[in-house]
Amino acid sequence: ATIYNYFSTKEQLLFGFIEQTHEDIQKELTKIDGFDEFSLKEKLQMWFETLLIHYLPNREFVEITFNQIHRNPITSMTSLKPIRTNFHDLILSWLNTAIEKNEIEDQAMLNWLSEHLWEYGAGVVWYWLKDQSPQFNQTTQLIDMTLDLVIQCIKSNLLGKVSDIASFL
Repeated sequence: ATIYNYFSTKEQLLFGFIEQTHEDIQKELTKIDGFDEFSLKEKLQMWFETLLIHYLPNREFVEITFNQIHRNPITSMTSLKPIRTNFHDLILSWLNTAIEKNEIEDQAMLNWLSEHLWEYGAGVVWYWLKDQSPQFNQTTQLIDMTLDLVIQCIKSNLLGKVSDIASFL
């Protein structure tokens, strides 16, 4: 009963867990020496791997949370908005840093890209929840392979080129 003093619904408790986890990860990453000098890929890889490390002790709870999100997507979108906004801002800062360091070129689709990295992260967590391999090795491989692809798409400005073609048509 005490928990309802802090969370008025079960859903708020679930989203509070996600929000707290994201805040903890951001704090943890800022404590890593030289993190600001990491490449964009290294920052993203650290984020997603740290997310799964934080989720691991509560894997069953994470699965319940994901099921709840997919059962009530409209409510979830509203409740997750502050968390998504925080993630979006973080990713945009990393993208802008990568642009300043000439790691990637400036792109018109940065907002779209940061939003889709949220969806990518949700896909990674969903895959991890289904992964039965020892020490979740398949999830680690998935992150390695897909982040390589994501970074190549960003570096080639693929989204901008596709947008230009769509505008032309």
